[in-house]
Amino acid sequence: MTEAELIEIYGTARTQLDAAITQLIALNFALIIGVYYFLHRANIPMKLSVFLIYLFGWITFGSSATFSGEQIEGAAQDLVALRETGPVSISTEKLLSAWSSTGAIIYLIALNAVNLMLVISAIFVLFFWKPRTQKD
Repeated sequence: MTEAELIEIYGTARTQLDAAITQLIALNFALIIGVYYFLHRANIPMKLSVFLIYLFGWITFGSSATFSGEQIEGAAQDLVALRETGPVSISTEKLLSAWSSTGAIIYLIALNAVNLMLVISAIFVLFFWKPRTQKD
């Protein structure tokens, strides 16, 4: 593969990763809104059904994010191998520098932490949260 193709793969996979994370967050907001307006009064079988549907979506988007992350890592490794065989463009140098930076590590840790926090918060909101009762 050429350097330009690898950079394109990297950019496309990064876009897919960001979209999957955005969809995970949107899925969580939809669940919270559903709980707030409707599901806080539902019985346990209904809450379990909703949670299973939510979990299916979470796994789907989480898997998509994982696959995109693997593709990003593969493209970065291919770019490193290409750099070792000869000179590469400034774009590739900057991309590889950013990929190996502290910021990239923080991004990956935050991404995984947010993903786990989303499913934990969904469990809490769905099964344990109760709205405040209004006093007259």
